[in-house]
Amino acid sequence: MSEVSPGREDGELVRRALAGDPDAFGALVGRHEGWVRNLMAARLRRWQDVEEGAQESFVKAFSSLRELKTPEAFRGWLRVLAERVAVDQVRRKPLRTQTNPEEAPAASSISNVEEGERRSAVARAVESLEEPYREVVALRYDRGLSCVEIARELGVTVGAVTMRLTRAHRTLATPLAEWRDKG
Repeated sequence: MSEVSPGREDGELVRRALAGDPDAFGALVGRHEGWVRNLMAARLRRWQDVEEGAQESFVKAFSSLRELKTPEAFRGWLRVLAERVAVDQVRRKPLRTQTNPEEAPAASSISNVEEGERRSAVARAVESLEEPYREVVALRYDRGLSCVEIARELGVTVGAVTMRLTRAHRTLATPLAEWRDKG
């Protein structure tokens, strides 16, 4: 029995969706929503923007599905759409650099204050990473994926993932040095 490639499975689902199968596009969303959310998280970083961006990406994909010339290329096509949605969202809603005090948890002790400061320092440092490094950090530490899973999610080699994580760790070492000894 031969194994069907993800591209062929996507192609079949696209063809079924175009033919009017109401469940086919939902299956495509189920297959791809994880990495679309990760892509949004790496670029937008605010949860409500991530959710909005992922939804908008799938709405655009559904509404322009007939424009997809090669159904087997759905994943790459969706990635381009999602990238454009993220860029548009950044233009519409510039990233906040300061935390809104109303969104921050109440700190009742010095240790809670220090923990909040540490989390803010980590968030700022991760935000300063270049996009490919920020993306693998989000997948590794926010979603807890292994390097093999990240490679599969991004369509790159395990070596590329390892290299990006190593460079991200090196880049983060200096701005987070003061917290290493406290934690």
